Amino acid sequence: MHTLMLILTAAAIVMGLSAFDPQSSGKLMVQSSNRIASLVAG
Repeated sequence: MHTLMLILTAAAIVMGLSAFDPQSSGKLMVQSSNRIASLVAG
C-alpha cells in the first residue's frame, strides 16, 4: 500500500512538472520510473 502511494505521488509530481516544462518531462519520467522501479525492487 505504501509503495502504491509513493508511485502515485511521483506520477503526480512528474505530471505537474511536465505541465511547466514539457521538453524535460520525458527525461523526468524516465528518471522517476527508474527510481520507483529500484524502490519497488529494493
